[in-house]
Amino acid sequence: MPLWTHVALVAVQLNSWFPLKDVQHLIPPRLHQYGVLFVNSSATYVGSVALTRPSKYAILACESNRMHFFLHDGLCIRRCIWDDDVMLDEKYDIASSVLVWLESGGKPCEFVVNDAEDSAMLSDLVRKAS
Repeated sequence: MPLWTHVALVAVQLNSWFPLKDVQHLIPPRLHQYGVLFVNSSATYVGSVALTRPSKYAILACESNRMHFFLHDGLCIRRCIWDDDVMLDEKYDIASSVLVWLESGGKPCEFVVNDAEDSAMLSDLVRKAS
């Protein structure tokens, strides 16, 4: 194969929309286990955030060797699940493609994401798009 064919295959990202129940079995291996840090200080606020609306759909963003999930409740993206460790610039590229795909399909591009890095990245992408 010519070199440009290899480059084109590496740059391809396919996005698809599925009911969450149909792809739920693919998600657990990609979930990172986080410990909980408790801080006992009167100067530090300790709180927790819980999703109030369950996700119904999963947007799969498939690259040549990785599969990422964007959990969606029908109104907005609720969580980003990344396959392995993904650099921030890669997250920008992947999420940008997903947002463009959502918008072109007439689906909601809003988000309520608890992860600070993912939320900041999505905010930045939406701000740049408008």
